[in-house]
Amino acid sequence: MTLAGILLRRDPVALIGTLLSLGLSLALDVTGAASGVESLLAALGGITLAFVLDSIVRAERRFQLRETVQATPWFGDAIHPLASSARKIDQLYPGSHVSAEARLRFEQLAENLADLTRGRFEREGSDYTYLIGPTLQAQRTIEAVTNILPGNNRLDWWEASDGREYWQANLDAIAQGVRITRIFTHAGMSHRLEQLIEAQRAAGVHVVVLARAEVPEALQMNFTVWDGRHAWEARLNAAGTVVANIYTVNPTDVSRMRAAFDRLVHASGQLRR
Repeated sequence: MTLAGILLRRDPVALIGTLLSLGLSLALDVTGAASGVESLLAALGGITLAFVLDSIVRAERRFQLRETVQATPWFGDAIHPLASSARKIDQLYPGSHVSAEARLRFEQLAENLADLTRGRFEREGSDYTYLIGPTLQAQRTIEAVTNILPGNNRLDWWEASDGREYWQANLDAIAQGVRITRIFTHAGMSHRLEQLIEAQRAAGVHVVVLARAEVPEALQMNFTVWDGRHAWEARLNAAGTVVANIYTVNPTDVSRMRAAFDRLVHASGQLRR
């Protein structure tokens, strides 16, 4: 491999050091400050030093990477297949749409992991794993808001399999002494909504009902907070359909939802008990 090829595969330390060394050698030779042999030796010495520094930088980077990987027990086993797949894609389909898509997916993975470092993640709109599971694990309180709008299928959801499973989790939590407060906000009372409210009250849920006209748009939400420590929130599209389920332990997220809950309770004229 040529010197240029080696430099292209190395860090800027080697490239910049080599260019500076060659520039110094040329300046010494042109100005006559050193003989041709001395200029050459100066260039070789500078290049050698640049490559030594480059090796030190690379070694330090490898050490930091190894330390980072080893700090998380499961990460070592997970990273090898990813790196192997990325290398194979780049070798088999260099410069192709496949290679570009692979890079895009790794960037998306990095974004998802960055979200996890903030204590939150999303599941698709039909996945209620992190709504039902934490409800079964609640110890003291469940504070929830359900926003019922025409056409957003929230009443249908309570009668579907996910809704029935969630309601059973509520009943199990009540049996364990967990206090559940649920606020229903609605655009118009209906017989089905009245039946749902009465069924929940009869089961022991403390229910608060607010008409949409009494609720600021920013508080027309769907969320659940467990024990004041972690929460679920639905992300809706323009039609009011749940497109993502967000689970969070981020203190800012949880505080925001608890503040919204308190504002809704205050708007209803009822005091927390």
